[in-house]
This record gives sequence, C-alpha cells and structure tokens, in this order.
Amino acid sequence: MINFESDDDFYEAVTPFISSNKMKASILGMDEQVQQKFSDLTRKLINQVLNTDIPSIFSHIELDNLKSMTPCNPIEISIINFSGKKVKFIWIDYDGKARQDLSRTLRENVGSILKINSYTNHLYRIQFDADDSSSETIHFRIPEDKNNFYFGEVNKIEESYLQLVYDSCWISNPSIKLDHLDLLEKSIDHKLDQLTKIETVLLQSYGYDDSSETSDLINSFYESFSSDNKFTDPFYDPLSKLDSECTTKRVSEHDVSTENKIYPSVYWGEPFSFKIVNDTDKDFVLYWIDYKATAKRWTDLKISGYVNQNSHLGNVWAISDESETKIFQLGKKPFLKTDCSINLSSIGNSYDFGIESYQPEKTHSLIIHPDVNIEYNSRQGQIGNCWFLQTLISIYAAYPDKISSLFIRPEMVNSTGVVMVRLWSKDNECWRLIIMDDYLPLNEKNNWFCSGPLGELNNIFWVPLIEKAVSKQIGTFKNLASGLNSISVNGLFHLILGPELKDVDDFNVPEDENDLSAFEKLVENFKKKNVCCMASRHSKNKKLIDEETGMVSYHGYGLLDIVENICETDFIFVKCQNTWSKGGEWSGDWGDSSDLWNQYPQIKEALNFEKEDDGTF
Repeated sequence: MINFESDDDFYEAVTPFISSNKMKASILGMDEQVQQKFSDLTRKLINQVLNTDIPSIFSHIELDNLKSMTPCNPIEISIINFSGKKVKFIWIDYDGKARQDLSRTLRENVGSILKINSYTNHLYRIQFDADDSSSETIHFRIPEDKNNFYFGEVNKIEESYLQLVYDSCWISNPSIKLDHLDLLEKSIDHKLDQLTKIETVLLQSYGYDDSSETSDLINSFYESFSSDNKFTDPFYDPLSKLDSECTTKRVSEHDVSTENKIYPSVYWGEPFSFKIVNDTDKDFVLYWIDYKATAKRWTDLKISGYVNQNSHLGNVWAISDESETKIFQLGKKPFLKTDCSINLSSIGNSYDFGIESYQPEKTHSLIIHPDVNIEYNSRQGQIGNCWFLQTLISIYAAYPDKISSLFIRPEMVNSTGVVMVRLWSKDNECWRLIIMDDYLPLNEKNNWFCSGPLGELNNIFWVPLIEKAVSKQIGTFKNLASGLNSISVNGLFHLILGPELKDVDDFNVPEDENDLSAFEKLVENFKKKNVCCMASRHSKNKKLIDEETGMVSYHGYGLLDIVENICETDFIFVKCQNTWSKGGEWSGDWGDSSDLWNQYPQIKEALNFEKEDDGTF
C-alpha cells in the first residue's frame, strides 16, 4: 500500500483531484465552512481507503511450480477491484491444468468484491481481461495468513473514488448543511471499522441489520431533520446524466386529491347515445367530464324534461345543481347499452355538493398504503425499464409484505424528506441500507420522468422510490433502461427477496400453439407461490402494438393472478398487467372487448370483470 510520511504528504498527493474543476463545481453554492467540511470529509474517506491493511494481490505472484499444492486448509478470500477492469480468476488444479469450468469473474466497478471459497496453497491464473483469453495473465497463490486482497494500481484509487463522489453529488446545492456532513462522517467512521465495509463506503450505502446499533443510527438520522429542515442527499442527484430537461419535486410536497369524486372520461371508440328523463322535483344541469377531469357545462335539464345526448363509450357525465351531483360513466350501470333511456332518480353515486363549487380533499403522499393488499397503482415513465416494473408488479402481487418490508419507517418521509430502503447484497450476503431524499425528476410537461402513481391511489410512491434506490446504486435513472443496466430481472429478484430467493428459472413459450408445456409450467409455479413474470414476443407486423394480439411488442408484463376451474368450468384465467397501466392489452378471446364475457355472465361476475383501459387483462 502507499505510505505517506505525514498528513501533508497525503494531502499534497490528492489535492490535484480534490481541487479539480469538477470537485469545485460540486460545492458551489455552499458557504465556506461547508466547503471546508465537504473537502475534509472527502479526504478522510480517501485516507481510510488508502490506509486499510490490505495487501496487493501482486505481492503473492507465483512464477514457478504452477499448480495447486498441499497441505491446504479451507479459506474464504475476498478480492477488491480498484483496476476498473473485469478480471477472471481461473483455478489451476493439482496437475497444473487450467479449470475454466471453475473460473470466477471480478466485476469492473471500482470497489467490487469477489469472494472465493477455496484452500490455502491453491493457485489461480488471473486473466486481466475476462473477455479476452489472450490478455495478460499472472499466477496468484493463496497464502496461509491473509484472506483479503486488492487488485489494481493503488495510485489510481484517489482519482477513481473522487470521480465516483463527483458523479453522485448534487451540483450547486446550497441545502447541504454542516450537521448533515457531521452525521454522515459519524456513520462512516462507524462502518469503516470493518474491512468488508469498504465497498459499502464507495457506493455510499450502509450495511443493515436488526441490531440496536443500527436502530440507534437510523433514529438519530431521522431526528436530525424536520419539516422545516428536510434532508437533501449530497451523494445522489436524481437528474444525473438524464437526456431530458427535467426538474425535481419532493414526494412529501406532492399533496394529492385522493378523495376526488370526479374522474376523467376515457375514449373506448364506440359511439354511445343515451336519454335522461328528469323525474325529480328539481332543475339540474348536465355536465361532460373531459379527459382531464374538468367539468364542462353542457345543457339544462328542467323538471319533467329530458335530454338526448350523443357521446362515446367510456365518457363520464354528471348531473348537478347547487347541492347535489350524480356522476356516471357510459358502459357502466345503469348506462350499459347505447340508446338507453334512464330516469334521473335511478342514477346512483349521489354526492352532496355542487360540481362547480366542488373542491376535493387533499391528502399527503405516502410510500406504502396501510392496506398492503391494494392493487398496483403505477405506470411506466420515460425510462425503458418494463423489465424492472414487471418484476415489481409480480412480486407485489404474490408477496405485498415483501415490498413494504423494504422501507424503514416510511411514515417519516413527510416530516423529514428521508427515505430509507433496504436491498439485499448477493455479493456480501447482507441487507444494505440505502439512505436518500425524496426528490424525484419531473419532465418538461410536469409529469414524473420515472414511474409515477395514478388513479385513485395517486399518492402512493413505493414504485418510483424503489426505482430511485436501485438507480442510486448504479449511478443514474437512465441506467435502468433495458440494455444499459448492470443488473437483470434475476438480480432485481435478489435485491428485493433477499436470502429467501432460492432459484431463478426462465423458459420460452413454444411456437406451436398446441404445445401447452410452458403454460402448464407457469400454472405449476404460481401454485407453489413462486413469483412469475412474462414478456411478449416481437410483433409479426413490426409495429409497437401488434395488430393481431393487441400486445406491446417485446415488452414486459407482470403476473397478477391465476384462477383455475372458475364457476366449475375447465377454464384457467391468467390475469396480467402492462407496465404502462394503459393500453397494450390482449385483444383476443376474453380480452376487454370479447363477447365471451356476455356468453358467460357467471364468470364475468365471479371475476369482477369491468372493461377499463388500465393495462390489465
């Protein structure tokens, strides 16, 4: 390792990195005390890393006798990667043969750790480029007295670490306060006591367990903030590396109208005509509720009068005077069929307010709804991460309590702006605590850039906050897009389900429509309470929405439920959810527009089927 004769020598070595333009930019807007504290904390982190007692793997290079030897004792070794390269470790057996079947790969991320269960005196060939068998190699023999090593050039650690800090920092953030940094320093001191926490520090997250020590740390962190002094995460900017022009908004400041009785029209395409007869003793006014849930005055409806109106299936209308309002949607009771004639008194859903003076009640945002069995309530944003959301949908449908258990004291978000999420680290075999603020990106239309809540539960934010927790680990929301992410569906299963996840399997649906093996396997796994999710094939007509099936081409769908032998029939119903939560629904038999629902009214009632453009089918 590098040894500095004095602190001044160390600071002289790393000052060019700390005082670089990028690092200066990251602390613009802070007062001088905060700037100094930020710089001191950064130096301290680097100093901790450089002075940990870890030998270089290059200090144990073997040049002769290139084979594993005895005597040997069981040992687990850990190799920390500071090289920025993906490296392969290949075991050399007792005959000197390279066992490619027993090779392991060390990820290229700075701070990545590879753990190998092996034996002392065993030999490994280290291939400097895991994907190129012709790249440079060395041979490393496991010693008897060491089990932690680092790989790479240590004089590049400072630069790599400072760049990581810069990439994950808020730029020009005046909200960073001294007490924030003091608390951060205290927690870092505590966690750096253990060698295995170096990766955790580099990724700005902390190990989580059920100890009183961890509980005290969490409580002290929450107590440091209030509604007048909310937490702002100095180590992660949700706008980092986004291509779109975005702003941010706190979840805790997004008060919404969850009690809104007025809901918007939807357009289901089919013309719909209706007649309303005023059989009451009051005059009313007919209003159309447009596609933004705005009530538009349409025509008067006098006592004993009637209105004939042309509209479309799915449109929402209201009858109102100064003190009473009735709201109805075409296609639902009592307006089930076109050309119907309905008495005003028979229209249900009567509310004691006038529609023009109505102000819905406001309520605070929540992370998790008190009733964990409520339906999924989010829609995909601008990130191409249907793979991510289909996994969340399926896990939530099968084990909603697993989702709620990820959040630590979620009720504190409104009063502190703090969000704590625990995710499982497969490499370190422990829960990792992600601490972040509640800012989420908004696009230029003031809609959520990531996924966002919708419908009657448009104040529930667990989906985008899990997105943010994972994006903090991989650098940016942008990296959640399919093809850019460093994790997979399997990896996301591990992050959320933790050590309870035993195995992950995937299988393709045969091209032969008469081959039901994949379907039978799906039903079998669902019965075992295994989490299942699905993806559609590429459309045959090369369009985004397949004209034959109505499904989105090459797109992720979550599995909500499977019901067998409904109403003593042989039918098996599989309920799916499009991550868009709108459109892209199956249009064949038993789709929303299928006449089979009318042919089997008992099944329609048993499954509580309603035709809605909600992505569910």
